[in-house]
Amino acid sequence: MSDVSPALLQYPISGTDGFVVALDHLARAADGRGLDALSQIDVTGQPDEGRLRWLAAELPRRMPLLHATLRKEGLFAVPYWDCAGGPVDIPLEFHRLRGVDGPEGSEIASLSELRAARMQGRKRSSLGPPHIRLDVVRTSVETWTLLMNWSHLLLDGTGVELLFRHMNELWLDPQAVSPVQPVVADNRPWWKLFQESEACGRHLMKLGAEPFVSASKGRLVSGRRCCFWETFSPEETAKIKLTLGKIGGDMMRTFFYAALAARCHQSVFHSRGHKELSYAVPMPVQQRPKDANGRMAVFQNHMSMFFFVLKEGDLVDLATASRVLMRQHMEHLKLKRHLSFNAMQLLMRRMPGKTMLDMVRLGQRGEIASFYHAYTGSFGEGMTSFCGGEIVNAIHMPTVNAPPGSGLFVSECRDQLTVTVSHLDTCLSEMETDLMRERWRSDLLGE
Repeated sequence: MSDVSPALLQYPISGTDGFVVALDHLARAADGRGLDALSQIDVTGQPDEGRLRWLAAELPRRMPLLHATLRKEGLFAVPYWDCAGGPVDIPLEFHRLRGVDGPEGSEIASLSELRAARMQGRKRSSLGPPHIRLDVVRTSVETWTLLMNWSHLLLDGTGVELLFRHMNELWLDPQAVSPVQPVVADNRPWWKLFQESEACGRHLMKLGAEPFVSASKGRLVSGRRCCFWETFSPEETAKIKLTLGKIGGDMMRTFFYAALAARCHQSVFHSRGHKELSYAVPMPVQQRPKDANGRMAVFQNHMSMFFFVLKEGDLVDLATASRVLMRQHMEHLKLKRHLSFNAMQLLMRRMPGKTMLDMVRLGQRGEIASFYHAYTGSFGEGMTSFCGGEIVNAIHMPTVNAPPGSGLFVSECRDQLTVTVSHLDTCLSEMETDLMRERWRSDLLGE
C-alpha cells in the first residue's frame, strides 16, 4: 500500500468497490440511475456563500478522485479510477425556503421536495464526475441546511463523514493538509485468493440454502426512491440506551440495531403471510487504510462483510435476536470469515458487474439479502460544528436497489438517535412502512 504518485493518477478499485460496481450495475439496469445516497446536515447561523463556493472549487483540486472516471481496459482486467482529467468544480446551488427572507438562492416550497428531487438521481451513461453535488438551503433566519448527493461508487457512509470533517477543517484553516488517498495493492495470485476465499464461499452456499425473501421478492424492479426517518429526542435516546444497557450495553450496540432492522422487516413479511422465514442479514465491517500521515482514506469503499442468519424463533424480541447475532459474530471471527470475504472480493473485482451479480443471485434464488442495514455510529466521530455553525442534526439517506428493495439504517448525532428506512415504492407500501415505524417505537420505547 503506497501513496499515489501525482503522475500516476490511477487508483485500482478496492475489492468492496467491485461489489458496489456490481450493485450499481443492477440499479442502472432497473432505471439507469445507479447507486448513490443523500446526506443532510442542519446547521445554526447563516451560510457564507463565498466561502462555500470556494470549498466546492477547492476540494476537487486537492482530491483528484472527485473528478475521476471509472475505466476498464479488458473484460477481466481490474477496473481503475482515472484522474487524468482536470478538476471541475463541485455543482453547488443555493436555495431558501418560501417565506425566508434573503438575497441568495431560488425559493423552494420545502426541503422534502428538494430531497425527493435529488434522491431520484440522474441517469448516467458513464461512470464519471460529478460524484457529489451540493445544495445549500436557508431554512430560517437562524438555520441552514446542506444537502449532499454522493455516489456510492466512490464513497460509503464513513467516507462521506470523513469528507464532511475535512470540509470543516478547510473552513477553519484553508492551508490544512488534505488526506492522501492510498493506492490499495494486492499481489496475491488468483489461485491464492481462490484458496483463501473458500471459507466464505462455503458460508455463502449455506446462506443460499436458507428460504429467505426480500421486500422485492427477488425481482429486479425500478421505482421511485423513497426515504423516511425518525429522529428521537435526547430524552428518548437516553431511554433507548437504557434498553440497550439491559441487553449488554455498548458491546451489543451493532447487533441490537441489526436485530431492530430484522424485526421491522419481520413485521412487513408477517403482514404478507410469510410466517416461517429466515432472514439473511449483511453487516459491513470497516477496514479503511491510512495515508503516510496516518489519516484514514476518504474515498473508495473499504469494508468487509459478515452475513448473519436469523430464524423466526430468534426474533421473539430484541434481546434474543441480539444475542444470536453476537454468537454468530464470534464464530465469524474465529473462522476469519472477514479475511476470507476480503479475498473473495479481490478475486471477483475483475468480473463484469452483471456476471458477478448473476452468480450471486443464481446461488440465492434471485435474492441478495433480506434487506440492507448499517449502523454508522456517532456522526463524524462526534463533530459538533460545520462551516461556521453548530450542527443540529445529521442524517444519511441511502438509495437501494431491488433486490432487496429496502434497508433500515441507524445513526446518532448530538445525543439524538435516527432510524432511517430507504426503499423503492414498488417494494414497500405506505401501510408497510407504517408497520415498521410501529415496530421500532414498540421495541425501542416500549410503546
